[in-house]
Amino acid sequence: MYLQAGKIKLFLLTLLFFPVGLFAQDIPKGATKIIINNELSAKDNFDLIVKTLLDNDYFIDAKDTELFTVKTQPKKVNKWTGLYFLNIRTMDKEIQLSGMFKTGIDITLSGVRSTDEYDTITYRGMKGSLFILAFEKMDNFASKLNSTKIYK
Repeated sequence: MYLQAGKIKLFLLTLLFFPVGLFAQDIPKGATKIIINNELSAKDNFDLIVKTLLDNDYFIDAKDTELFTVKTQPKKVNKWTGLYFLNIRTMDKEIQLSGMFKTGIDITLSGVRSTDEYDTITYRGMKGSLFILAFEKMDNFASKLNSTKIYK
């Protein structure tokens, strides 16, 4: 009887999560931008972005109320290493998210020092890599906007 109860629980969990996987959009390898579509004006999207950033522990490095752009201050990808920041542009009915990322690892070999530089956040690398973690941070922020996402 216990085994059957376990099968029923597994079946119910499968039914619960199946629709999520059915409608989830795969992120194409090489994606560098997330487009959010909605029905808001550029100004309303700008206000939404600023509020959502501040509500989610992001600090704003720069914002332009004429061009409707926002850049966040760098934030850690995880506890140990990696920094990223978001670049956001708002328009009528659309928000464009992109960002920059660096591993935060400098290497010195035989007296030659290689300094890490920011690079475009790109969905690449192996699952669990810092590159994918940085993209997932950007994607998690985009999900907070409760609108349709398109990856480019």
